[in-house]
Amino acid sequence: MTLIFRAAQEFMMSDFKHVVENRRYLLELDITQRMAICGDDFWVPMQRYDKYFKIINKVLTRQNQHQAQCILFTARPGGGKTAFVNQIMEVYQFKSEKIMKIQMEENIDKFRLKELILDAFDIRTGPRAGRASRTAMLRRAIAEGNYKALLADETHDALNEAERTLLQNMSLLKHMCGGVFKMVVLAFGNGAASEVIRSDDQTGRRFVHYVLPGWGLDDEFKEFVWSYVSHFPLKLRSSDVLKDEFLAKLYKASWGVMDNFVKILKASAEVAIESGDECITVAHIDNYKDICNQCGYAIIKPTPDKKKPRREKF
Repeated sequence: MTLIFRAAQEFMMSDFKHVVENRRYLLELDITQRMAICGDDFWVPMQRYDKYFKIINKVLTRQNQHQAQCILFTARPGGGKTAFVNQIMEVYQFKSEKIMKIQMEENIDKFRLKELILDAFDIRTGPRAGRASRTAMLRRAIAEGNYKALLADETHDALNEAERTLLQNMSLLKHMCGGVFKMVVLAFGNGAASEVIRSDDQTGRRFVHYVLPGWGLDDEFKEFVWSYVSHFPLKLRSSDVLKDEFLAKLYKASWGVMDNFVKILKASAEVAIESGDECITVAHIDNYKDICNQCGYAIIKPTPDKKKPRREKF
């Protein structure tokens, strides 16, 4: 690359200050590539989560405790829980204190909690697993990897289990935070997850419960929307995004649900590139249903968390 070409390129990039600096190179890609990038998931730092990261850091760095802390985080569906979980895992892959994640939702292998934990640590189960103590193998895997926490996502799905299995799972979580393991347990789910944790009195008493905040039509919402849009490879500044009319319409269209307004912004950016507009406008929000339909995004009206009927014991 010649010095003249590099200087010209840097001059052109300086006109794209509406895009965050570490993503401006994406503007050099073709239309198809830039449209696809609009669907990327990425983390936008938010002050609302800072206190939770501090809490997690505190409990993971404590030592010489007979029992590790247990925390339950809940949020309404589409409220940003998954993004928070993914960011926790990304942050802690670079720290000395490691976190092991398991998904408590229904899985193809029909694994229950015990199998999920052992499989996460690559410990074989079943009749061919050998006679070695799984407890000893798990302790060794935890120590060698310096794992300090077990993160259980979609905890509310445990309500699909029979009551006997549910109580066994809660007993196992209690065992993981005490006994020989002393792992911090970070549980995530929707509002029904608190019912799961409270299904066993002793386990329930060990958990502190934090409800992740919802969104309002306020300065925090405005700041998030602008920050999010600044990550899209759009060649023109989306000035409408800062207007009260735009924000009010986006909030109403999404019912204030994070998953919904992120999808609307992604679809709007994609269509803006395809049409040549190269910026998101109020018109995109006015036409959000058709735009989201074109891009394959479903905008879901929020409903209260419903308690699932407990299966009978067997």
